Formats: sequence, C-alpha cells, structure tokens
Amino acid sequence: MFSTSELYNKRVFVTNRKGARKKYGKIRSVVFHPSKAQAVGLIVKRPDLALMVKRKDSFVALDRVEIREDGPLIIDQPDTWGTAACRRLGIEYDQCILWDYMPVKTVEGRELGSISSVFFDEGTFRVDHIDISSS
Repeated sequence: MFSTSELYNKRVFVTNRKGARKKYGKIRSVVFHPSKAQAVGLIVKRPDLALMVKRKDSFVALDRVEIREDGPLIIDQPDTWGTAACRRLGIEYDQCILWDYMPVKTVEGRELGSISSVFFDEGTFRVDHIDISSS
C-alpha cells in the first residue's frame, strides 16, 4: 500500500534509449480521478535547466510508473506523458483532483480537519483510506 506522504519528494528516474537510468525529477503530488476514488497519475517537478531556466511540471500516468527500492522508475512510452496519458486513461487533466490538504467535513457540516495523507492500493490504485489532520 502506498501513501501520498511516502511518495512526496521522492526522486523519479527514467531509462534512456541505451537502458541507463537518468534522474527525471521529484514527485510533487499525486493526481486523483475526478469522479472515482482512484489515483491516476503523478505531477513531477523537473529540475531547472542549467540552474537558470525553469521547466514546467510533468504529468505521468501512474500505471506507467514502477516503484522500486531506489526510487520510482518511469516506463518511457509515448502515452506515458501529459495529454496522451490523459487521453489513454479517459480523463481530462483539468478536472482531476489533488486530495492532499483538502478540508474534510461531515454530512452535518462539522469540520474534521484536512487530509494529511491518502493511502491507495499498489495494483489497482484504488483509495483504501485517508488520514485526517486536525490542524
């Protein structure tokens, strides 16, 4: 079982054409499906180019990420990244949700706190449970 707090700031790697691993960036957040309780992807913060030019964050489909002991490895295929990944998954990126730090309320309207971590299954990426912080 994975949690969003475990994945944050982990280095992500990708293999190049020769099969060597190369650092791609760090996980910034986990993206969830707009209507299902399921994780669909990761937002990866790319390092600055030559320490001067900022790069845009990348969306990576979670089913194309292999979690290893030394860090997540992205399986590089054309439909792993951005809009191609969203099209393959049948989602619209702008409608997806970042659950962390969202406020949690009961049906009656009483505030419980905010989401501190989301736990989801390794194989299906379905949400198992959430941790709520009172602060």
